[in-house]
Amino acid sequence: MLFILLNGACHERCSFLPGVRWGRKMEARRSQVMDYIPISPLRQASHDCTILINRTRARFSLDIWERIAFYLVASDGTFHGPPKEICRLSLVSRDVYNAINMQNNTRLYARIFRFKFDTAAIERRFSQRWLTPRCLASELVKRFVALKRIRGHREFQTDDLWTCYLMLSENDGRNESQLFNWAKLQRYLEQMLVHRLGSSPFSWYHDPISDALFSWILWMSNSREKLRDVNYSHVLGHIMHPFVAIGHHYPKTYAPDPKFHLPMHPEHDSEPLYQPRAVEIIHYSHNLTLAVPLVTSAAVLITTLCSEVYQDLNPIQESMHELPADRDTANALDIIGATVQDVVEFHSHTRIHDPGRCRPEISLHFDEDQGDESGGSRDEIPPGNSSGYDEDWVRLVSCYNPYGDNPSLRGRVFQIGSLAGSWEGRFLFPDFINHIGATMNPHLHPNSMRLQQRPLYWDLEEHHCLNPDQPIPGGIDEIGGDDVLNAWLPRGITIHHLEDAIEVFDPNTNHTVRYETFLPQGPVSYSKVGCEKLEQPWISGDCDGEVSQDDTNPDLGPQNLGASVTYIDNDEEYHDTVCHRSSGVSDIIITGKTSQRHGDAWGHFTLVGRVRSWDGLITLLRIPRDPEQRYNGQWIFKGYLHDRNLVGRWRETSTPADMIGFEGGFVVGKN
Repeated sequence: MLFILLNGACHERCSFLPGVRWGRKMEARRSQVMDYIPISPLRQASHDCTILINRTRARFSLDIWERIAFYLVASDGTFHGPPKEICRLSLVSRDVYNAINMQNNTRLYARIFRFKFDTAAIERRFSQRWLTPRCLASELVKRFVALKRIRGHREFQTDDLWTCYLMLSENDGRNESQLFNWAKLQRYLEQMLVHRLGSSPFSWYHDPISDALFSWILWMSNSREKLRDVNYSHVLGHIMHPFVAIGHHYPKTYAPDPKFHLPMHPEHDSEPLYQPRAVEIIHYSHNLTLAVPLVTSAAVLITTLCSEVYQDLNPIQESMHELPADRDTANALDIIGATVQDVVEFHSHTRIHDPGRCRPEISLHFDEDQGDESGGSRDEIPPGNSSGYDEDWVRLVSCYNPYGDNPSLRGRVFQIGSLAGSWEGRFLFPDFINHIGATMNPHLHPNSMRLQQRPLYWDLEEHHCLNPDQPIPGGIDEIGGDDVLNAWLPRGITIHHLEDAIEVFDPNTNHTVRYETFLPQGPVSYSKVGCEKLEQPWISGDCDGEVSQDDTNPDLGPQNLGASVTYIDNDEEYHDTVCHRSSGVSDIIITGKTSQRHGDAWGHFTLVGRVRSWDGLITLLRIPRDPEQRYNGQWIFKGYLHDRNLVGRWRETSTPADMIGFEGGFVVGKN
């Protein structure tokens, strides 16, 4: 009788072995891989017994050894860290080593990748060419090499930052568990946060790529509980301060914001050639060009979260009690402005959305389809935490070159209807005199510029121009460019609100266009007229390069499992193609206002704006509703949606677009 003890215990799940009877559960020392299959003959074993054991071992097929290796790794106790248990198993014999080493059996390591890391995001974002066993096995090695360096806290490499950033972008629980519980990412971030304050090639404000990646990792891995550490929160706010105070010195958009129609054409555009910041990395064994994420957006998010936590920990100033208690009292005393009730709401309840944490769902199931060279099982996986970063991901892979054609991985950069609803947050602004001083004197340290904050409350509606209607043209400013200071809209337009739509009249063309109002709470998205327009066919790209399962190599024996024959992950023979389905929306106009309650406290404003289809950049022109309050000025808010937060930069509109105006950061979260 032959017994094999795996990972300290045997379970019924291993009953697939032929000729082997398994105990219900048998305890063994954790350090042992096998107790009763000897690497060398036991002294007390007879020659006949040794021959019997060797013959039994020889009957084990590649699939059985693969299952043994997988279950040796796949348990709650072996989830974190690299699959070091396989090293012990490979010492059993040369045949076992050949059956389970990575060169001969990439599908085993692809299974291990799926066990240890999240795959829902890559199932959504990539074609099958990125999900083959070779791709996943290669990514498994790359990740644990990077995580080992992070765990050791001895080296700082930009490639490791890319690995962490993309893992957090794909995180649905398992990735963050590997990062924080095994690689000790939080301790690494705290160390490097201070270490980068010194003088080195990777110090803060000298390495733009590292600054951007580090800032986004800090945001994606942070929480209100962590920021309750006052010292940590203070250092973090101190480092992020320059990116907010002088954000005009850093990239704020993925393409010039005066451009509404993209891509640009260098031979036709009069402005200087715009050079976006992009890098090429290895991701799932493929070369991939990515735009560098915007450091200013991450800095505004972190700064705002630090401010909110500070407000949670500190009481409201006593001077507030000089205000009227509530709106009824203020009206009775004929007082305009904020009340105690309004200040308490902003101080204690107005909050943006911080990154959510996910509990890892560990699956010990040996999926037969995961070894398929076409990429494994592609069942519909419900979106989780990673889905909030899908639009950010598309911007990275498709918005790195405003002069180029659409890359093959291009997808949705804006979720239809995502702006409709109520928003609350704050805008950050420096002292005006200090801002002018920093503009005139670039050597003035930005930390000397104190930031102030004011609340923002918006009720927004989305209106869509549906095919076959033609949208209104873009606005033209005084220097001949797209009029970004008027939210890319023609000057002098009038907007007439209907029950379920708006009509936009352009006096420059003497033309009126109907935009259907998006209905976020209704059973359908538009009125009957709008729904009738939406019967659109597929709009497809060149899909001739799609690969069926017949194009893969199904004959994967122990001698060629992992060998290069003809595989869909070969970039020299295959390339990605993309097919888009038209949403029927050719243009998006945003309208909004402050509610009566919030307007009485902080000022009444109306908003109108537009969405740039190339990268999802949102512009909102805020105008005082009362003509007698024009002194408040017209401000333009420009930013991107990051999950449920709209974050970016605002500026006044009295200064020409090609000059630095009075500006700051802002962020609002959707209720």
